[in-house]
Amino acid sequence: MVIRLEKPVRAMEIIEPGGPEVVRFAERHEPAPGPGQVTIRVEYAGLNFVDVLARRGVPGYSTRWPFVPGMEVGGTIHALGEGVDAFAAGDRVVAFTVDGTGLADVAVARADLTVPVPAGLDLATATTIPLTWATAFGLVHVSHAGTGDTVLVTAASGGVGSAIGQLLARQGAARVIGGVRSPAQAATLAAAYTPVTQGEGFVARALRTAGVPGFDVVLESVGGS
Repeated sequence: MVIRLEKPVRAMEIIEPGGPEVVRFAERHEPAPGPGQVTIRVEYAGLNFVDVLARRGVPGYSTRWPFVPGMEVGGTIHALGEGVDAFAAGDRVVAFTVDGTGLADVAVARADLTVPVPAGLDLATATTIPLTWATAFGLVHVSHAGTGDTVLVTAASGGVGSAIGQLLARQGAARVIGGVRSPAQAATLAAAYTPVTQGEGFVARALRTAGVPGFDVVLESVGGS
């Protein structure tokens, strides 16, 4: 059943590629879920670097203009699309929205990328999982980083970097070097990290700090040389 509200829903829109000046708050018609989709009444939404890339107009991060960013949300099921019977209205869930829509009162998500939030886990914490923690888990998994490895994470201070540090500690990595932009960022790192400041000579400093001729695993998300 699709529920329609008479009043519009609020959303944060990016009207065209550009800087912060292209972001606006707007009212939109409430979205309806398509086949295999759900709509979620949003209580929390993640704001990630992919949303910045969408705002800049980097290819692959937005599909249309205006574009509503936000790829991970937490809230309650609002409506079900055709073929969806795993949820009921009011269920507490988090979702990876794939194509934005999260920074709005009501977001659209694929039902197969929407999961119930277990009792005892607060919704704000759960909302960090669909994109941030899933990205970190995927990177650690495919890298095969494990017991005794020395690992370099070039961007350690963000949400994904923080999650990677915690996962590597659980995997038994022997030494984890985390790249940071400033000493202030170093103070916020996950406990597993030994911080090294980015910039000229970063790789050499990281190797000296780790005391190794080379790293077993490098997880690189800064770009550049």
